[in-house]
Amino acid sequence: MKVYYILSVLSIEDKNFFFDSIKDIHKPEDVDNIIKTRYYRVNKVTTNTTYNSITLETWMFIKTIWDKYWVSPDQINWIYKENMVILNDDLWLYNSKNNEWNKISWEKNTYFFTSRYSFWNIFWAFFNELSKIHKNFPKLIYPNKNLIYTRKEKIRFIMNAYTKRKKIIGNFMLPLMYTRSTQSIKSLLSLWKNEVWDSDILIKKSRWTDNWKHITLLNVEEYLWNDQKIDYLFLKYISFTNEFDSWIYFTSYFDIEKEYRLYYAKDKITSKYNLYSAKQKINLTSKEDLLSKMTLWTWSDLKVKWELLDNNSIPKELDKIAKFVFKSNDLEVWVIEFIKLSNWEYRFLEINCLWGSMMFEWKDEENIKDLISNWWNFLYNKDIK
Repeated sequence: MKVYYILSVLSIEDKNFFFDSIKDIHKPEDVDNIIKTRYYRVNKVTTNTTYNSITLETWMFIKTIWDKYWVSPDQINWIYKENMVILNDDLWLYNSKNNEWNKISWEKNTYFFTSRYSFWNIFWAFFNELSKIHKNFPKLIYPNKNLIYTRKEKIRFIMNAYTKRKKIIGNFMLPLMYTRSTQSIKSLLSLWKNEVWDSDILIKKSRWTDNWKHITLLNVEEYLWNDQKIDYLFLKYISFTNEFDSWIYFTSYFDIEKEYRLYYAKDKITSKYNLYSAKQKINLTSKEDLLSKMTLWTWSDLKVKWELLDNNSIPKELDKIAKFVFKSNDLEVWVIEFIKLSNWEYRFLEINCLWGSMMFEWKDEENIKDLISNWWNFLYNKDIK
């Protein structure tokens, strides 16, 4: 059994107090004495004590796991504010002392514990989902997992469709940043380059919808050799993110042959997804131009045009995977976007809301109205008794 314990929620003072206290634990029963002498009790005069309940919970964790699984404190890998990354199907932990990333092996019986944490951070929800998808992925154990939902929809949509990552998402990296510096962003880019072997990378902020204004394309090798560009990325993306607001993620850049926007809604009777409208976005800006821009805001940095497609022209494979993403996220209605690569593979971009629905005249106008009407009818049928 390989055990990691996350102490990052503690202050430095509380962390130092905790490590000082466990020096006196030589057997499970010693924990009781530590609590008696070093934990605050109401109306009892004590010195060199704490009333931080997280410390108390961690002491009890030591006693319980030592009694039950024969894991002593010196066998526990204690983690305090070290950066972590989910890169494709692997978990990486940064070792600041050695200035290197360590991949947490997929050995059986590897566990990460904590008694308390940020229940709305998408990183932990992603961690937990991967442990369900991959049998030997480390298990995350802490109370109240049902609280770990987030408003970071884009990452959540990707997370819920991750069982088909290789087929429809491609390379993906989600960081958890405790330590934020130019070295942080540099280490992330180096990890991507060394593991994915892909020089072009998209940095995205997870927003409900952004029209590409929160997306930046960069060449990893160029940035690793340019301190000014690293400084800019740090200031724009990393300096204000922390373990409680992990809202950036990384994907590969793809040369896009076609880009589809598909409008689906559930049928009120069958609960099957029906396609109501299909559009194609044509990008008019070259890759070279994109690399020179710090944002890719559509209509400003990224020039595009739209075409209306016949619903029947949408490939069956694309329709199938679009419905898979909708079903995985339990959505009633929304707009889903995919790109088609030159090798005929598809990659899931995002799910968007309906504002700015790119309505065309005549038939498409009727289709969009039917889409929204069906949306409300489904909800009436589902939620109103």
